[in-house]
Amino acid sequence: MEILKVHELNFSYDGKTQAVSDVSFNAQFGEYISIIGSNGSGKSTLFSLLCGHRKPHGGKIFLYDKPLDNYKNTDIAKIISVIYQKNEINLQYNCFEFVLMGLYPHRMRFEKITNAALSRAEEIMDITDTLKFAEKQINQISGGETQRVLLAKALMQQPKILMMDEAMSDIDAAVKIKLIKLLRKKAEHEGLCIIAIHHDLSLVYRYSDRVLTLKNGKQHNFGSTGQVFNDEMPQNIFGIKGEVIKNKGFLIYDNIY
Repeated sequence: MEILKVHELNFSYDGKTQAVSDVSFNAQFGEYISIIGSNGSGKSTLFSLLCGHRKPHGGKIFLYDKPLDNYKNTDIAKIISVIYQKNEINLQYNCFEFVLMGLYPHRMRFEKITNAALSRAEEIMDITDTLKFAEKQINQISGGETQRVLLAKALMQQPKILMMDEAMSDIDAAVKIKLIKLLRKKAEHEGLCIIAIHHDLSLVYRYSDRVLTLKNGKQHNFGSTGQVFNDEMPQNIFGIKGEVIKNKGFLIYDNIY
């Protein structure tokens, strides 16, 4: 079932050069969509449009068949959780308190946090391997630990769509794989839709259902991982030579075009 639809999306920062041009795709419940492209290809601009943080200059974004423009920010937050790569956090909260902030779209101001919500926060921190520093200050942990806490907070938000912009870039490989598998499980069993920008092509190949490729702000391809990861994709999108090792990953050679 479709939850998000993007139709002929366009955006320009200066009114002349298109940062995003004619992008169209859809997202289903329970699937993992990766967005890939070289630096400056329009990934982060598209991401901010999908989150509602920027307004498109052309085209439409539909959430549950309703234009995204018609939603209030609090209503969007009940459906979409967003994690950016870099987050400046200057709050004087411990990590447990920070994760509880994920409740904000679902509760009234000054409403008491229930025991059920406290238990759920503890459970989420456990499965994201963040419970062990629950009492540490959020601004006193490492970059990778912060990204894990941000993921826990995003899941506490109970989203239907989880959007990540290189949100695991600082996380160790073993923990990253564990968390990706956790998200895949949530997609399969809870219908969570994940839309993520990644630079790790092997991760994209192994765990994505569908892939959107961007080049110079334009949509180059959108389809299943098997369709997108063909022999021409590495050169066309990144200017490199690469090889798909079936059911394992993606190998990049040192040939630069």
